[in-house]
Amino acid sequence: RACKDPGPSDMMTLPVPTDLVLLYQEDEEFGACLLFTWSPVGEADHYYVSLNDAADGSMVTEVESVDETGVMFQGVEGGLTYFCRVRAVNGFEYSGFASSETAFVPAPPEPEEPETPEDPDNPETPEDPDNPGTGTEPENPDGGTDEPENPGTEPENPDGGTDEPENPGTEPENPDGGTDEPESPGTEPENPDGGTDEPEDPGTEPENPQISE
Repeated sequence: RACKDPGPSDMMTLPVPTDLVLLYQEDEEFGACLLFTWSPVGEADHYYVSLNDAADGSMVTEVESVDETGVMFQGVEGGLTYFCRVRAVNGFEYSGFASSETAFVPAPPEPEEPETPEDPDNPETPEDPDNPGTGTEPENPDGGTDEPENPGTEPENPDGGTDEPENPGTEPENPDGGTDEPESPGTEPENPDGGTDEPEDPGTEPENPQISE
């Protein structure tokens, strides 16, 4: 039913649509859209509409039969300027074309570059929020953690044992395997012949080695 060819001038008997409005809208499902509306023409049976590139006037798309006084162009390419044309149609009668003002459709935003994953072998040191500029101490390159030695702890014996200071109240060990204990001052020294040298009783007469007759 649309009439794309203007045809003979005597068939252009319908009034031209007025109050044309072209609006850019962004739709979550369809992306960039252009909504084109106009005032109704009483004698019109339907309308013929086209979307055109404002740069050269070329037609981008067309809708041959629109029963309402508006149409939505969905998924329009961004970065271009457009305008619309509309004419009223009733059988073999139609109106002249009416053109809308232009509308610019912005280009879609550039996709964000993916973030570089963090290297697990060299993680970034998070900053301490309570002390800006100070982070976690770096790890020891040898794989351990350098902790300051406790000044109250004795260094480890390189032979594998622990050097503990000798008890000043303990006698040193006898190198012969025994314990040298001081002799009791009240004990007589042992007789080297195996007996006990006891002092002679000063009140006992010495035995006469010879018996006199």
